[in-house]
Amino acid sequence: MKAKFFNSKSLKASLFTAFLAFMTSFAAVNGYAQDAVNAAPISGQVKSVGVFKNGIAVVRERFDVPGVGVYSADAPLQPIHGAFFVQSDALVSTTASNIETEVDLSEVDSIDWTKDFQNCALSVVLPGEDKARVVRVIPTGQGDDGASDLSYSYANPYSSAPRIIGNYTNASKGVMLGCEDGSVVWLANPSALQSVVILEGAPSKLARVKPKLVFEVQSIPEEGKSASIWVSYLTRGISWAPQYRVDVLNDTALKIEQTAILINEWRDFSDASVCLYSGYPQIPLQNVISPMSPNVSLQEFFARLDGSAGGRDRVYMSQMTMNSIGGSMGFDGYDMLATASESSIGEGVDIFAQDVGKKSMRKGDRTLFTVGQAEVPYQKTVSWNIADARDSNGRPYDVNARSISDEARNSHYGQTTSGEASLEYSNRFREPWDVLNFNNPFAFPITTGPAVAYEGGRFLGQNSLYWTNPKEKTILPVTKALSVRVRSVEKERVFEDQQGLQVHEPGKAFLAPELKRDYWGKTVVIAGSAYRVAVFDAEISMTNQRSEETRALVSRQFSGVLVKESLQNFDSEPEVVRLSEAAGAQGVGKNPQHELRAEVTLKPGETRTLKFSYQTFILM
Repeated sequence: MKAKFFNSKSLKASLFTAFLAFMTSFAAVNGYAQDAVNAAPISGQVKSVGVFKNGIAVVRERFDVPGVGVYSADAPLQPIHGAFFVQSDALVSTTASNIETEVDLSEVDSIDWTKDFQNCALSVVLPGEDKARVVRVIPTGQGDDGASDLSYSYANPYSSAPRIIGNYTNASKGVMLGCEDGSVVWLANPSALQSVVILEGAPSKLARVKPKLVFEVQSIPEEGKSASIWVSYLTRGISWAPQYRVDVLNDTALKIEQTAILINEWRDFSDASVCLYSGYPQIPLQNVISPMSPNVSLQEFFARLDGSAGGRDRVYMSQMTMNSIGGSMGFDGYDMLATASESSIGEGVDIFAQDVGKKSMRKGDRTLFTVGQAEVPYQKTVSWNIADARDSNGRPYDVNARSISDEARNSHYGQTTSGEASLEYSNRFREPWDVLNFNNPFAFPITTGPAVAYEGGRFLGQNSLYWTNPKEKTILPVTKALSVRVRSVEKERVFEDQQGLQVHEPGKAFLAPELKRDYWGKTVVIAGSAYRVAVFDAEISMTNQRSEETRALVSRQFSGVLVKESLQNFDSEPEVVRLSEAAGAQGVGKNPQHELRAEVTLKPGETRTLKFSYQTFILM
C-alpha cells in the first residue's frame, strides 16, 4: 500500500474545505433548530377515532396550514410502530422533536417548586396542621450532589433555624418555605401538602419541553391558498365495552338493545366521528412505540421490537379479554370464549366497524349511548348439553380430576371447532338452562358482551351474548331450569364371547356406518394396536315438574358410531353431527366424535327417557 503525502498547501486547503463543510453543516443544523423553535404553532383536530375493545384506537387527525413555512404541533402520544403516516396535498417533510414551549399552568403535569413557584405567595396546609398559612418559596442553592444547601447562613434570612418536615434524604426534591410569622420550614416532599392555593406571583405559563411534530411545508398545490396535513396512527388509551338489555315482551317477541360504554383515557377531542370496531385485529406490534415518538430511545425501540417477535399467540389476547366481559356467569366456570360460533364466523375479513356518529370527550370521560334496538321473535326453551363420557381412545374421563387434558376439557365443556355446529348446541350446559332463542335483528353483528334479561320489569338474569352475524341464530341463557329434573347414564353391553379370538382387519371397515356386529365384544388389532369393540347403551331422562308444557333441546356427545336402530322415545329422528374425524395410524386408532341433537316436548309432570346405543373402540 502506497503512502499518501500532502504538501502544506494541499493540507491547508483540505483542512479549510473540511472546516467549511463542518460550518455549513453546523449552520444547517443550527438553522433547523432555530426554525423548529420559531415554527408557527398550529393545532390539529381529531376527525375520526376507530375504537377497539382492547384499548387500541385508529386515529385520523387534520392540521391546516396557511401556506409555505415551518409549523409545529403537539406530537401524538405514543403511536404504535408501523402505523404512523403523514399525508397531504402539499409537499411536506415531518420531523419529531422535543422543543421548549410555554404551557398554561393549569395544563402542567408536574411542578418544579424552586423554579416555577419561586417567590410566589401560597396558602398551604402543612402536614400535621389543620389551618392554612401563607408562605413564600425561598430560593436555595444546589450542592455538588444536587441537594439543596440548607446552611443557616444561605437559606435562612430569618432569626431561627428552619423547621424540617419529612425525610432529609429527599433534600434534592424539597422546598424551603418562608412563613408570615418569620419562621422557615424545610419541606422534604411538597406532595405531602394537604392543600395548595396560589395567591400571587405565579406565572400563567411555564416553560416545558414537549414532543412536537415539525412540518416543513415546501410547496402547496395552489399558491396563496391553505393546505391540509393528515396524520393517521394507532395508539392506546381509548376503549369501548358493549352491553345488552333484553326485555321479554310476551310469549313470542322480545326487545333487544345494545348500548356501548366509551372509555377515554387518551386525550380531549371534539366533534370527531367515532366507530366501534369488533373482531380480532392482527396487531403484532401493538406494544412497540413508533420511533417517530421523540421520547423513545433506540435502545427501548429495539428492545420492544425484539420482545414482540414470536408473540403471535399474544396478538389478540387483550381483545379477547374485553370480549369476555361478563364471563359466563353461572356456567360452572366455562368462559365459552372459543366456541364454534365465535371462531367460525365465515369467509372474509371479520372486523366490523359500527359508525356511531360524532362525539366530544375530555380525557377521563366515560360515555354511555345506544348503538341499536329492535324487536324480534323468540322461543323459550330448556337447553341441556351432555358432554362426552369418553376420550377418543374409548377410555372414560375422570371429570373430578384436578388435571384434565385439553381434549377432555374440550369434550366436557364443549369447545368445538366444527363450523357445522349451530350456536344453540355449541354452548355447553352441564345442567339444563332456560334460554331465549332468537335471530340477530341488527344490521351489524352482535359482538361479545354481557346481557341482562327482564320480563315485565322483573329481573330474570345476566349472562353473555357472543359474536352473532346479522340474521344468525343466538341464545341467551337466563337461569338454571331447576324444575326440570335430568339424568344421563350409560352402560357397556356384555357379550357372552367377550374373550373372542383376536382378528386383524383394516380399520376403515370398523368405522363404516354399517358396523360388523360379528366383532362386538371381541378384541381386534388395528395397525399393531389392540382394541376392544365395545357397545354402550345410553339413557337420557328428563322430568318436567312445571305446570306448563316445556320444549327442550338436548344434545349428547359420544365418541364412536351410532347404532341407528337403537333410537327410542324420540319425538322425531334426532340429528347426528360429526364433530371430529377418526385419527391415528392409517386414519384409524381414535374414535370419531359425534353429537346427537334432539328436540323434545314434555307435558306437565311427564318423564321421558331417551335411549340410544353406540359402538366404540377401547384401546387395550
